[in-house]
Amino acid sequence: MTTMIAAGKRMWLTLYAAACLIQFSAVGQLMQSWAGHWAENKEKILLLTAINTTITFSTEFVSRTALSKRIKDSEGFSFLVGNGSFWKTINRQSLINVWMTFFASLIAAPVYFFRKRLNRFLFFIGFGVFNSFLSQGIISFLRDGFLYVAGTRILFDLVYNGSVKYFFFEFFRRPIKVNSNIVKLTYIRGKQDLLTSFFKTTILNLLRLKG
Repeated sequence: MTTMIAAGKRMWLTLYAAACLIQFSAVGQLMQSWAGHWAENKEKILLLTAINTTITFSTEFVSRTALSKRIKDSEGFSFLVGNGSFWKTINRQSLINVWMTFFASLIAAPVYFFRKRLNRFLFFIGFGVFNSFLSQGIISFLRDGFLYVAGTRILFDLVYNGSVKYFFFEFFRRPIKVNSNIVKLTYIRGKQDLLTSFFKTTILNLLRLKG
């Protein structure tokens, strides 16, 4: 009994020390900043989530439908790839992109309000990789019944998030941050997504990542 109590005390002290370390570390401060911004801007974040997810679904349809016509053997590259359930009818890569947009908007949207560019970049890259793992895992489980993550897709998301996507994020960040009008936000995000969707789909096709 005494041994169990002592072990419990050591575990509690270890957890407390770890919590304090995280709280006062750069990561802990970043997470505190994220939580504060989410609480302050939750209504706009929920609005952005609905707008972004709808736009991504639409631009995925447009870009994949248009680009698949230029591929000689287009099987697996178009937006619709089969019959049956929703998860098996739509291209796997498109579903991953839609889920990534949903999670990025709902969870990572506070990055719009980070003041330091370095913090925005690090959070953007870190969450982008985590989001790729998460979204791929969800889609593979829903489609195939088991968890599968493609390393090529992870590498693509790492490079893409750290270059093209981050550039457009910073370019459109201020207009999105200061606007709350649904029409203006839809126009800004629609323009941003159209500029990136065709590029992203083209690279994914070149990497032979099919649906």
